[in-house]
Order: sequence, then C-alpha cells, then structure tokens
Amino acid sequence: QVLDRQFIRVGLRQVEFNDKEHYVLVNHHRVFLKGVLNDDIHWRSLMDRRGYAQRIQMQKDANINIIRMIAHQSSPEMYELCDEMGMMIWQEMPLQWGYSRTEAIHQDILDVVRQTIEQTRSHASVVGWSAWNEGGQPEFSDRITAMIRTLDGTRPMTRASGHGEFDVHIYPNMTDGLQGRTSLWTGYTLNFVSETGSYGLSSEEAVKEMVGDDYFHFDSVDPIWDNFDSYRWSDDPVFRDSPKPAVWPMEKIKQYYLAKIKSSERFYAQYHKFQYENARAQRFAPTTALIHCRFDDAYPLAYSGAPVNFTGRPKPAYFALQNANRTVLPILFFDFEGAKDVRVLNDYWFKSWNGAKLTYRLRTRDGKVVKELTRTFDLPSDSTVSVIPREDTGDVWHVPGGFFADLTVSSTDGKVLSENHYDFTEQEVQTFVTSVYPLAPVRPANAVVLTAEQATTARNVGKKTSEGGTYSRELLQTTPQGAKPQIEFTAEVAADSDYYIRVSASSGKAAHEFDLTIDRKKAALET
Repeated sequence: QVLDRQFIRVGLRQVEFNDKEHYVLVNHHRVFLKGVLNDDIHWRSLMDRRGYAQRIQMQKDANINIIRMIAHQSSPEMYELCDEMGMMIWQEMPLQWGYSRTEAIHQDILDVVRQTIEQTRSHASVVGWSAWNEGGQPEFSDRITAMIRTLDGTRPMTRASGHGEFDVHIYPNMTDGLQGRTSLWTGYTLNFVSETGSYGLSSEEAVKEMVGDDYFHFDSVDPIWDNFDSYRWSDDPVFRDSPKPAVWPMEKIKQYYLAKIKSSERFYAQYHKFQYENARAQRFAPTTALIHCRFDDAYPLAYSGAPVNFTGRPKPAYFALQNANRTVLPILFFDFEGAKDVRVLNDYWFKSWNGAKLTYRLRTRDGKVVKELTRTFDLPSDSTVSVIPREDTGDVWHVPGGFFADLTVSSTDGKVLSENHYDFTEQEVQTFVTSVYPLAPVRPANAVVLTAEQATTARNVGKKTSEGGTYSRELLQTTPQGAKPQIEFTAEVAADSDYYIRVSASSGKAAHEFDLTIDRKKAALET
C-alpha cells in the first residue's frame, strides 16, 4: 500500500565562480549577469503560478538572465518556474540591515537561514547565495556564512550584498550634487554590481489603472506618492524645480505632475539603456554583472525604480532595458571626449560570425548625415570587438542641436543580427558635458581649462610641483593659518553663452569656503 508519494524535479548543471575576476561560470562557460531584483514579498498574496510565469517571461523577453531574490524567499512556484523556464536566481537570506545582537535573536536568524537553504538548494535555477542585504555583524556573519557553506558549498556566496567581498551597490544619481543630472554612466568602471537603480514617473493611464480616476485625493502622504516625495529631487533631474508637495494646492501639483511625465519617462528609459550598455561594453574587462533594483513595484506607486509597474504594465524603460540586453549588441561607447569607439558584443557561447557587417550613421536631429560608414569584421563567440575607432565616429558632443546615431549589425547573407539607436537632444548633451567632470588629464568638452600656472594673480599661496593626476604642472597651496588667498585668472570666452565655473581642489572643505567674483561681481555658488 502506497502511503506517500512525492515528485521532485531535478536539473543538472555545474556552477563555478572565478574568485579573482568575480564572474559566474555555468557548465564551464562564463556568463555576464544581466539581472533585476525581485521584491515580491509585498504582493506575494496576489500572485499565483500564472502570475509568476508572466513576470518571469517578461524578464526573459527583456533578455534578463538572473533574478536577485532580495532579502526574502519567494514561493515554491517561483523556483519551480525558474527551473522550468531557464531563469537563474541569486538567493539572498531573509536578512536586511540590522537586528538585535542577542543570542536568542541570533538563533532565530540561524534557523531562518537553515530553512532557506534547505528549501531552495535543490533548485537548479539557484546559482548563488547572499548571506545578508546591506548589513551584517562581524562575528555573527561568520556563523551565518559557515552555516551556508556547511549546508551547500557548491555555489558562490557574498557575505552581504553590497557589503560583501566582491560586489557593490551604487546609485550614481542619488545625490544633490552636479553629477546627479545625467542618465549617462560615462566614466564608471565597475566589477560586480549587485544593485543599482533610479526613479521615474508612471503614466497617468497607469496610475488610474492602479488607484482610479481620483488619484490626487491624498494629503501628500498617500503611499502611491510616497517615493515621489522622498526621491524626486535627489534621484531625478526632472524635478529639481519642485517644492515640497504641501507648499502647493492639489490642482497645481496635479498639473505639475502631468507636465513632467514625458520628460521623466524619457530620462528613466535612458538611464536603463546606459546603465546596462556601460556595463556590457566593459564585459569581463572588468564588469561581470549588473543587477537593477527592481523589476516591478511591490505595491502601487506613481514614482518608482521599476520598469514594470504594480499591475504588470511595462513602462518605456522596460523596452530600453530589453534592447540594451540583446545577446548581440552594437554599442556607441561614450567617454568624456565623445565616442571612444563603436564596439559589438556577443554573449552567445556557440555562435560566431565571420565577415559580419556593421553600419554606423550619425545624423543631426533634422536629418543631415554627419557620418556614414560600414565596416566588415569577425565576431567570435563570447566576445567584445572594437570595430570603429574614435577618429571615425564623429565629434558627437559637438553635433549642432543634438544628434541621432543608428547602428546595425548584419551577417554575410544580409540578415540583421542586432540594431541600436541613440537619441540626444542639445540640452541632454549640454547637461552631460556640464555635470560630469572627467579626471585629469582628460579635459572636459565645451570647456576652457585654466591651470594654476596660468593665474594672473596668486596672493597668499605657496607653490608645489604636481605629482600627476592634475591639469596643472604646478599647484597652488594654501596654508591653514595664513591670510586669505586670492587667485585671479583671465579668460576669453564668448559673451552670448552660459557658463559653469568649476574649481578643482584636493580639499573638499577648501572648495566649499571660497568666494567667486566674475568681472568684480560676486557669483552664486552651487555646492
């Protein structure tokens, strides 16, 4: 007589981790991790097997290959479906930030860790562990990681996501400084990025779908607008002109929101495009992973960090993410001087193309062709190939009025393998070149660089020879107890332009304590 029967689906694969360069290998092949966070703990009660399958399929359709299960364990259906559908999971323990250091709490935590490992380790989709999200306690973390290693020593593990041995969390736009104004990721060279992100508005149609027509009935603390109140200044350049919501009457806030939707959607889509493209353009040299926080909203939000909203409706950012993660992709790789090159990457393990063709066209926004050329090249499997060098890409930052760029990769029989498109307004170019400052000796675009040795007056300062990494061969040095220094420069600039004036100093404190006068008139400082 059969008393019990259990079916367990088994998947066979080998997962390894390169401890030096920090990349995952599956069945002996390295894999660039193109990921998103799942934070489904808030809406899990609304989900069933069909709902999970729909979300996973959307992620696969967007060319995502891994989910970081942030600080929670999902339902059994989620893991079963990832096994079936071929989606990798980096499983995190249900631990976040800080907890009591009492032994009773530690024992409870260890029990949770044990259950999480035992309940998920049989799934082939789980390829890595994280012991904690952005936290940990030195000695207690050792106990947690030791337990994980005892229960499963076959998968890579980070001690605490973002605070681990090899991975980082980075939010370039979450700052009130000048660098918070561009969607471009130019200048970032990172390794294993286990969390990053930005924020943007949902469309009015999507907000109505979530909460109805009366979506401004709130008193400024309605949960659907919570993130808008918290992050709109620091994380999105679109809203730098907005006061606290309580300062304006409701109708004025509504009109402000409606007027900002398109620009916010555009910025947020561009951010997705460039975070993934910048990482993938440097695949394995040195970047090995980029995981965006998060894929969809955990509860109804009008302003969020997800390319898919609470109801499953994709935002424009979803399609930007989808294109930026195509398996074969041509990339116009930007740096501070313009386009460094056009490179083509191929994530396929077993597909390569000899005699592939790359077509590149740079246009003004009114359609005039600035550059148009075709190059033939070989594209090996698992490779990144620089095809068009800087000198042939055109001076993108100085195309009048902004620019479009179109890239197409074709096989020898004319089949299109991949396409990519770039769209920069004049203001977006100007925003980039005035808000992101390159490191010396690279000079910023559209700038006059005045070095220390060019000062026409230098009172109450000493001089020292630069040791490198500066524009100046000679540096001016202040003294802590000395008289207030006075430094003057003379520059010839066009009278009909607006200018940002930057001061580069080795001391951040000193750079915030100076007065700036231009033609003997005191200028306002943005610090």
